[in-house]
Amino acid sequence: MSPHDDADSARGSAASGADERARGELADSAHGWLRVQLAVVGFIGLCGALWANGELDGPAWLRWLAAALAALAFVLGSAAIFLVARVAYPVRGTALAAAPGDNARSRKSGQLRGGIALSLLALMLVVAATLTGWWPDSSGGGAIEVRDATGQAWCGQLGDAPTGTVRLDTADGPVTIPFERIALLREVDSC
Repeated sequence: MSPHDDADSARGSAASGADERARGELADSAHGWLRVQLAVVGFIGLCGALWANGELDGPAWLRWLAAALAALAFVLGSAAIFLVARVAYPVRGTALAAAPGDNARSRKSGQLRGGIALSLLALMLVVAATLTGWWPDSSGGGAIEVRDATGQAWCGQLGDAPTGTVRLDTADGPVTIPFERIALLREVDSC
C-alpha cells in the first residue's frame, strides 16, 4: 500500500461521513415537515367536517367548486405526505447508502422540496374552498316589519326613500314612515 492509497481512503471516509451527516440533516428536516403536513391534512379534514354540518350559501356551481377544491387539496396533501415520508423514513437502506457520484441526496432533497410545495398548494386550495362559503345570501324573501309607538304595523320589502324615512312596499301599496315614528324595525320571514 502506498501513502497515496491511505490518503484516498481517508478522503473517502471523510466524504462518506459528510454524506451521512447531510442525509441525517435532510431526514431531520423531513421529520419536521411531515408534522406540518399532517396538520395541514387534519385542517382540511376539519374544514370538511364543519361544512358537513352547515348550509352553504351561493349557487350550486360554487358549492361544487368548493367541494372539488377541498378534494384536490386532500389529494395533494396526501401526495405531499408520501413524498416527505419517503425522505424521512426511507424504505430501502440502499437508497441512502448511495455510491459516490450518485445523485441520491439531490433526489431526496428534490422530493422534500416537492412535498413542501405540494403542502403549500394544498393549504392554498383549502383556503380558497373555505372562502367560497362567504357568498352573500341572496335568497331574498326577507320582509321587514315596522311598528310605531302606537302599535301600528307595516310589513313589506324595503324601497328607496327620502333621507330620514323608511319606505316599505306593502301589499296595500308603498308606505313611507319617518324615523322618529319607528319603535321597532326587524326582518321577518314573510308578511
